[in-house]
Amino acid sequence: MKMQQEHYAIIKQGIADLPRDDVLKYAEQVKQEGKYKDFGTRMRWELLRGICKPNWICKTLYPYLNDSHIDTALKTIMRELNYPESVDQCARMNFIGKHGHR
Repeated sequence: MKMQQEHYAIIKQGIADLPRDDVLKYAEQVKQEGKYKDFGTRMRWELLRGICKPNWICKTLYPYLNDSHIDTALKTIMRELNYPESVDQCARMNFIGKHGHR
């Protein structure tokens, strides 16, 4: 992974600090609306934009990373925090509205 550990830790902690139930409810809302090309990509990038100001992303990450590098880090964070990465996984895990915190 090309993202510096310091930046990775900031993003991971920011996502971890979000209320899990709220993130899962939002995931269900996104899933129901169906306004996405790729569910996982939409969720990852919306969480990033929700915890980091665009100015920080542009000035801190983009000087040495591209979208693909950032997305790789976000995918890893989502797996580490046990968030669903796809609509199918969301359904298989029976996540939304039933388990809350894991």
